[in-house]
Amino acid sequence: MVDEKQFFSDMANILACPKEQINAKTKMLDLVDNSFTLVELIIEMQELYGISFGQIELKSVENVGQLQELFNID
Repeated sequence: MVDEKQFFSDMANILACPKEQINAKTKMLDLVDNSFTLVELIIEMQELYGISFGQIELKSVENVGQLQELFNID
């Protein structure tokens, strides 16, 4: 199972940003500049972790910690 640090690191690699910029309280909209980038991030993370979920689950995601919960990352 992937831990929180690895999850943050994977997100940083996909977004090409410093991993220090990402923590559980980081707002998703602070990491991406448009909805297309957000969709790309989610798709790549789903492929990386072999997890799939729909738009309904994503509607309530406002920060990285909430996204972690969808991926069941501890």
